[in-house]
Amino acid sequence: MAWPLASMLLALSACNALTGVSELSTCPSCGDLTELDASVAADGGGLPEATTRDSAVPDARDSASAVDSAADAGDAADAAPTLGCQGTAFCARVVFATSVGYTGNLGGIAGADSKCQALADASIIARIQGRTFVAWVSTPGTPVSVRLTHGTLPYTRSDGAMIAASFTDLTDNSLQAPISFDENGGNRNNAGAWTGTSSNGGTFSGQNCLDWTSAALGNKGDTGNVGGNGNGWTESGSDNCTVTHSLYCVEK
Repeated sequence: MAWPLASMLLALSACNALTGVSELSTCPSCGDLTELDASVAADGGGLPEATTRDSAVPDARDSASAVDSAADAGDAADAAPTLGCQGTAFCARVVFATSVGYTGNLGGIAGADSKCQALADASIIARIQGRTFVAWVSTPGTPVSVRLTHGTLPYTRSDGAMIAASFTDLTDNSLQAPISFDENGGNRNNAGAWTGTSSNGGTFSGQNCLDWTSAALGNKGDTGNVGGNGNGWTESGSDNCTVTHSLYCVEK
């Protein structure tokens, strides 16, 4: 490091005063100025601006701590469950058949929806967790077509297979693959499902266990075949309301 001229003159003057040398010549007893320069530099240079430089440059440990905090925040965001479509049309949706069977007394449409949601919330499949689901059941005044968003992207099973390219495709009398997997990925291929819903447009099909409030022997509800992918997936026949069947749960 080169000494500034003023600093060199000041050092010579101080040295000469101590040794009796009157002229501004090299101090005979001060040693090599380069050694002094190295010593001063090692001590921070004796420069007032050194403190300013030190305070302006963040400690490397502080920077590392900030990076770690940001990484932890990113990990937390990645671990958080997705919120799903939440009524947005341009969004891929999930559909599953319930692993649990119910009588025709579902507690009405609201009760059927809550059954779907409870199973979705307890699912072991990440792509189902945190999403909102509606039961594929209809009444004369409330067909499922008016309760669901008409999505424009694919509807998929819990295993990822596409069952329909859009809501329009879902309600055109056939599926590309049967809705034969439940909320945990189990196979429900031989099950039936309460629907009360036609395959054409998602409208009311005719029987619904007194608006899904009856488990009496004399009442009936329309059902679908969980393993089917023709129009029978949602209207394959009817059954006594005392019998237990699955539900189809469709993301809202």
